Amino acid sequence: MKTLIAVALCLLVGPSPSQAGVTANADSSSQTQLRYKHDISVDGPFLIFGCAIVGYEYRIVARLSLEAHYGFGSMLFTDVQYYHELGVRYYFQKDPNDGFFAIGFYNGIRLKTPQKTGSASNYFLGLGNRWIFFNKLTVDVFGGMYLSGDEKTVFKKTDGYSTTSVEIGGPVRMSGTARVGIIF
Repeated sequence: MKTLIAVALCLLVGPSPSQAGVTANADSSSQTQLRYKHDISVDGPFLIFGCAIVGYEYRIVARLSLEAHYGFGSMLFTDVQYYHELGVRYYFQKDPNDGFFAIGFYNGIRLKTPQKTGSASNYFLGLGNRWIFFNKLTVDVFGGMYLSGDEKTVFKKTDGYSTTSVEIGGPVRMSGTARVGIIF
């Protein structure tokens, strides 16, 4: 974790893409100036429920980027032993800095309670949109379908008349999230 923070700080201090003169082909007919190449983000809904998922996105070319996310903490009443995600994004619009995108990634998660432990690996395919505010703040909202060959694992906790559950795995699930980040 200390290494991730050190790398993030070094990248923040380095020259911005506009200072470095970074350009990329948005399409075969023109060169497009990228406003950024890096994005560090956190997953909002997971953070609300106790799991910090921190991510890094690197823009390879104007419309294509790679991303990695790592999560830790808890999710409701379960402990997150690990959460990792590796993915790719394709931005559809001619202006490559924000807008509509397709996303695909692989993720793995392992949850634990005193009574039960479960893990799942998933492939996710989805669509989303990115907005940039104040030239540095990003908001990404996306949704789609998780595909998994792992059995569904359900964690339940009953308190009086209320039951709370967390599910991972299963053949097909629909889901979505929102991430907030800083670009540079």
